Amino acid sequence: MGSRGFVTVHWKDGGAHIWNVEHTPNGARFIDTQPNAHVATDPTNQYLKDGKANTWQIIRVDDLHPVDDLANWVKRAGDTTPAVHAPTKSSIF
Repeated sequence: MGSRGFVTVHWKDGGAHIWNVEHTPNGARFIDTQPNAHVATDPTNQYLKDGKANTWQIIRVDDLHPVDDLANWVKRAGDTTPAVHAPTKSSIF
């Protein structure tokens, strides 16, 4: 219980999405902090429908330690400076 991670998927119509997952006593709890056009009243079912086959990934993160420069590409809300592309997951952990 308590393990956490990210779920990623590529959409059938282009683009991709990432959201959080947490293993709870009641099962998996999905937390999406980036609502967009793919979010419906039941986002899990919508994501399953709109996701491209064989592109789903679950990345466990609760057992990892981020590197020191992680804060270099995280922006505060309202920050209007140009976006910095995040490193690949292999260079973060």
